[in-house]
Amino acid sequence: GRWNYRRVCKFTLFTFWRNAVQVLLIFFYTFVSGYSGTSIFEDWIRLSFNFLCSFPIMATGCFDQDVTDRVAIQNPRLYSSGRLGLDLNTARICQALFSAVGHSLVIWLISWMAYPSMELLGVSDYYSWGTAVYTCLVLDMNYRVAFLNYTH
Repeated sequence: GRWNYRRVCKFTLFTFWRNAVQVLLIFFYTFVSGYSGTSIFEDWIRLSFNFLCSFPIMATGCFDQDVTDRVAIQNPRLYSSGRLGLDLNTARICQALFSAVGHSLVIWLISWMAYPSMELLGVSDYYSWGTAVYTCLVLDMNYRVAFLNYTH
């Protein structure tokens, strides 16, 4: 019960967070593209996002254990987090949203500063740049999942 509750909360918050980061990057690109309606990501790349980013968090959802089963049974107060809604509540959702804003800004600024160097290499079209942004996005997603895992 306790492990499942915590896993589902992590999965839900991560899914919200990763989609918020992607949408914020698309939002930032809107201003750069002059509101033209062009997409920062090529369609097939954008469609593969949820597929690619689901595997790492599913592993967390299946195997994450912050304490052993013996410790959980010996300490009934550990179960209060589920009863009190400590792992998934409005404050945690807001925290995930602010984290998404921070991560998207960092990805955006690093990618934007790298654009002139890409221009020197002859890959200065927006789809190539968008693919580089997408690569940073997927790396950030995996980085985030690595810090969500607990192993006793």
